[in-house]
Amino acid sequence: NNTSPLDSNKSIIGQGAGTVLKVATDASGINVISFYNADNAMISRLKIDGNSRTGSNNFGVYVRSEGCLIDNLWITDMEHSGILLVYSDNIVYGSYISDSGINGITYSGWPRRNIIAMNNIQDTQHYSVGPGSKGILSYGDSIISANLLHSNEDANIWMVGSWQTILGNNVHYSSGDSTYGVFISNNYHIIAGNYISASSYGMIYGSRSIISSDILYSNNYGFWSSSSDFTFLGNLISESGAISGGSYPGINLQTYYG
Repeated sequence: NNTSPLDSNKSIIGQGAGTVLKVATDASGINVISFYNADNAMISRLKIDGNSRTGSNNFGVYVRSEGCLIDNLWITDMEHSGILLVYSDNIVYGSYISDSGINGITYSGWPRRNIIAMNNIQDTQHYSVGPGSKGILSYGDSIISANLLHSNEDANIWMVGSWQTILGNNVHYSSGDSTYGVFISNNYHIIAGNYISASSYGMIYGSRSIISSDILYSNNYGFWSSSSDFTFLGNLISESGAISGGSYPGINLQTYYG
């Protein structure tokens, strides 16, 4: 890597989960696979093993390129994140990411037009220093669709920035004390057709977005918003208060100071 343009338009393809790249014990500052100015590259069908979250600041796949496809990977036990996206127009598809120390997938800076689809992201835990753990930490103008997110410590999906589409995801159980199924800040989002369950807050929302046809089931609060400027249409909210017991509103409209 790091020899653009020579590494553009190339592929790394394994033979499945038996093809393993493993972080060395106590190694730090490691990107197991790095796409750095290597546009239109692909990585597929292999496993990246973080070696029980050894070291510090380690990432499974680092993408500082455009037009790349990350497809059918198994990424486990990375100290920081399974995948770090810095640039735009990339696709992460059909991968299994578990037991990351910080986030399953992290957007750094303001990459745009990335697609995150059909992935299984689970069990991120706050094993190392830094903020609470997220399944997907997303900054702006991307599509997050048809993913299964389960048991990520602080939030399953945390959206920062604007112009994002969150469509048809199955979001279940955030494992921390004050947790979020989907946390949304800023403006101009479409959030539709998601199933969100078993979190302290099913969905916390910013403003100027469309929220439609979501199922918010068995959260403490189904929907919490500090904005009066949104469209909330055709959503099903039931069994609120199920996490802590007691009486919780399915919809709570007030300022959230968090």
